Amino acid sequence: MQSQCHKGIMMEQTVEQTVEQQFIEEYNALCRLHGLQIAAQPNWVSTNHGSYEIVVQLMIVKLQ
Repeated sequence: MQSQCHKGIMMEQTVEQTVEQQFIEEYNALCRLHGLQIAAQPNWVSTNHGSYEIVVQLMIVKLQ
């Protein structure tokens, strides 16, 4: 019984990897089509209690 369950988990992981790979390929094609991509940049932001936090700012940039 465990081997069947294990095979189900392996199959699910394979499907997820296939979907992830397809997403990556389609995203890259879309970036090339429009000459744009999503980029992330870390930024420090001051808080109201005198410390700083790091946030990730997402932006659309031209491909280089």
